Amino acid sequence: MHPEALAAFAADADKRPDVGLFGATVVEAARPDRLQAAGGSRYYPALTVHRPAHAGRRLAAVSDLPEPQLDYISGACLFVRREVFDRVGLFDPGYFLFCEELDLCRRAGRAGFGLGWTRQAVCVHVGGSSLARVAGPARERAAFAQYHETASALRFVWRHHRAVFAVAAAFRLCGKLAVLARRRELHLAGALAAAYRDFVTGQGPVPGGSRPPGRFWGR
Repeated sequence: MHPEALAAFAADADKRPDVGLFGATVVEAARPDRLQAAGGSRYYPALTVHRPAHAGRRLAAVSDLPEPQLDYISGACLFVRREVFDRVGLFDPGYFLFCEELDLCRRAGRAGFGLGWTRQAVCVHVGGSSLARVAGPARERAAFAQYHETASALRFVWRHHRAVFAVAAAFRLCGKLAVLARRRELHLAGALAAAYRDFVTGQGPVPGGSRPPGRFWGR
């Protein structure tokens, strides 16, 4: 975090009482002059893909960029009012590494809280560092990410966009297999299939050795 980030968040929160969750100006560690996301992203549930706001734009141009429409705040950096947690609860432990901030923002939005971008709060994001700490060598990390990203996406769409779930599940499966084939990474198809199997059966490993009831289907 840049030194002035917290003060910027607090000042923005004072000016915008309707906003419950604020996102930072997130830049990539490898390219600190370029935006990874302006606060967060749009999310397209039927495709299970997201589009970071103003990604790739120059950090120097932040003051001139329009306020983006956000579906969720980037999990790299969130500034959240206590009232949000009091009203909608904490992060759902049924997710792991993926979609937990998306789920929180969706619940907060339904409770009447807005989402906002604090331009002056800059966060340098080292992508993938959490995954590296929990999943071992590169090949294991790729399979681990493939499994949990898909499991969390299925859980989120089932819980919040059930009307498009069949389309989303089919599109994700076909799309992921096509990408894996193009990248010559079909050895990861087993992790993808395991995520679908465990979603249907309600099973699946959870880091720490425990699995809360209804991990994927929800309560």
